[in-house]
Amino acid sequence: MKFKIAICIIYFIVTESALAAQGSQVSCVGNSGQACNAACPSPPGGCTWNTSTTLTSCQINECSYCPSFTSNTSDQFCSSCTAATPFTNFQNTACVASKYSCINRQSNPWSDFDCSTCYGKTMYANIAANSCVSSTGSCTSRGNTPWNDTDCQACNGKTLYSSTSGNTCVASVASCVQRGSTPWTDVDCNTCNGKAMYASSDQTSCVASSASCISRGGATWTSDDCKLCSPKTPKLVSGQCAANSNIIMISILIFISLVF
Repeated sequence: MKFKIAICIIYFIVTESALAAQGSQVSCVGNSGQACNAACPSPPGGCTWNTSTTLTSCQINECSYCPSFTSNTSDQFCSSCTAATPFTNFQNTACVASKYSCINRQSNPWSDFDCSTCYGKTMYANIAANSCVSSTGSCTSRGNTPWNDTDCQACNGKTLYSSTSGNTCVASVASCVQRGSTPWTDVDCNTCNGKAMYASSDQTSCVASSASCISRGGATWTSDDCKLCSPKTPKLVSGQCAANSNIIMISILIFISLVF
């Protein structure tokens, strides 16, 4: 009879141990002598912290008491009760499997995975990996997603613009794609297009002339360059670009001089 009672007691102890879901020990920050249940962040409803005053050994008394939590998550709670997802998201509504803490990131770099995991929506790590940004594609693994001005500035943390082709970000004076009233310069034309291009004479576009339309230097004008640089003066006359009407006037003057 005593043997049967002993077996029942052992069975009860083993069963209770198997059903218990006490949390792992974690550290909480508090004042000297303060108990865990006062120093640790408030856990989800139903769960409680132990009353230990050794703040490096704080643990949730029974994790199964709050199985369907949707609020009050913290790194301490998640580490104690959900080891596979040891950090809280930014909204403190779920425990997530980010590589490092979402809240207390310190100097640990951000990744695209952690940004989306911590925010609960598609976010990407910026180029410096020190923050998360809203972008149409990854800042570091862009793939086939073209760049735009907004993404260039968000990802780089400074004023950069998308190149004309959308395959890189460049340091032009103004947008390469939506120039507005900002005049083009030779530098920006080359920067935005990634090849030798020059600002037109009126600085409203970039052209593939053989030399600068504005700072010609010692380069001689060609018929093609006149057409590209100065649509209003597209003809080459005596080494200079001239309008069609000027050519007619010159021809008349030459004719008159020959006749008289």
